[in-house]
Amino acid sequence: MPLLEYLELWLGLEDWGCTTVYPPTGLEKAYNSILNGDVGFSELNNIIKKIVHTSLYENNIYLTIDDRIQRIVAKEYQDDTPDPTGQAHANHTYETYPTNCVSVIVSDPKTGEILAMLSSLGYDLNKMVQTLMQPKDPLSYYNQLKNDPNNLMYYRPTEGLYDSGSTFKTATLLGALDAGTTTLNQNWEKQQAYAPWAIPKTADSPGTTVYGDNLGYGQYVFHFPLTTEFGFADSNNIMFAHIGANMGEDKWLDYSKRLYFDQAVPSDLSVATSSVLQHDDKLTNVNFVNDAYGQGVDFVTPSKWYWSIISLRIMVS
Repeated sequence: MPLLEYLELWLGLEDWGCTTVYPPTGLEKAYNSILNGDVGFSELNNIIKKIVHTSLYENNIYLTIDDRIQRIVAKEYQDDTPDPTGQAHANHTYETYPTNCVSVIVSDPKTGEILAMLSSLGYDLNKMVQTLMQPKDPLSYYNQLKNDPNNLMYYRPTEGLYDSGSTFKTATLLGALDAGTTTLNQNWEKQQAYAPWAIPKTADSPGTTVYGDNLGYGQYVFHFPLTTEFGFADSNNIMFAHIGANMGEDKWLDYSKRLYFDQAVPSDLSVATSSVLQHDDKLTNVNFVNDAYGQGVDFVTPSKWYWSIISLRIMVS
């Protein structure tokens, strides 16, 4: 579902009185007082109009969404057909998993303006409007969507929590560089950049072994040491497990919180809380080390990750 339709739905729900049961969210909620004319340039005029019992002025808000780009994104997604066999290419040994769920955010990298947002699976907005207008059981379609196990009303760019994977290496590297526990030119020998790392069991944490050979040792890489910069470009799990451990859990968690993990994101949209902690709000040593390279319990919304990375991109430029 495109962002514009998501916003229009909540405006429609309010028009048909459904927000007494299902209140609005997102931009419509954040700017409700402006849209209604309670604040802004029409506030004084509306005070007068209330006195004389005439229609109130309402304000507009303008989004950065580019409808042309939004339509292209929607079409490209619709034209993409997932591989039904579960294996993308015959020459790949790993399985792929076809899905019809997607979250897309398109932005201007220079300004951070969001030009398009797409969430799928979605629903038929026209049918929603039609059922809301019928006198008998106007919430029938809404309730059907609300109870659908596929979460059809789930807006994935802001509410979907996904395994961050190796993208979290970016956060770990930024924290380690700022804390001074690594440099881009730091050398890493074979033992810390290639050899599996056995992490022993402790009183409050199980043991594990960190694997990950992205180097293609003997095929693409033939010597050590390697630099941190090379390891980042190569997405080296073992190296980044060591980088996180060298920072220490407390310092690493501090930098994670600076990126608004495990706390509310200051946004006009309703955004689910991204987290690097376990469900009990704790972190075992194993999960901490695995988190550092993105294979632990770190889960993030696409929009929150986008805002973090684009903010850093703008500050650097």
